[in-house]
Amino acid sequence: MTAAATFGPADAVYRLPPRRVHELLGWNIWSARAVHASVQVVRAGDHLEVLLAEDEVAAAADGASTGSRTRLLFAADGTCTAAHMASPSVMHVLHAGTQTSAAARDGSRSTVVTEMGDVLVATTAAFLQAAPAELLAQIPQRTRRRRSLAGLAEELVRRVGRSPAGDRAGIVVAQRVWPAGV
Repeated sequence: MTAAATFGPADAVYRLPPRRVHELLGWNIWSARAVHASVQVVRAGDHLEVLLAEDEVAAAADGASTGSRTRLLFAADGTCTAAHMASPSVMHVLHAGTQTSAAARDGSRSTVVTEMGDVLVATTAAFLQAAPAELLAQIPQRTRRRRSLAGLAEELVRRVGRSPAGDRAGIVVAQRVWPAGV
């Protein structure tokens, strides 16, 4: 992951309907959220923009300093640019090879270049606080199995929902679309 250029304003062509799965621009994107988290998906020009955020009021009431936000820009060429604000990393799981991830500091930006079949996982900070270590350790293995991706986001949020900070858990799982016939 490398530093990315600053984001410009999103020139949104249309806001996507509130569905859990989006298949656009060469990406399959699944999302799930608890009651105090949000996921917004917008088709903006030649890219897909996803905003994953915690409710800042709920975060403050829970003793967290602020809610986390991650803005992801998915391009048709397989590039994903992420801006992280008080948020953890975007995990990049390679289809072939080993997993890599990049930790993000407040206000940092990063770029991930994906190949066909690669998976990106972005979560709210509260998700990582609420998820037990053994659940987090399963994520890379689960993303390698294409059939399990469809329910992965929803299952992970459901499993952490009753844990501390679980009501602010949110997750986005994105896979670069495989060519037809693969």
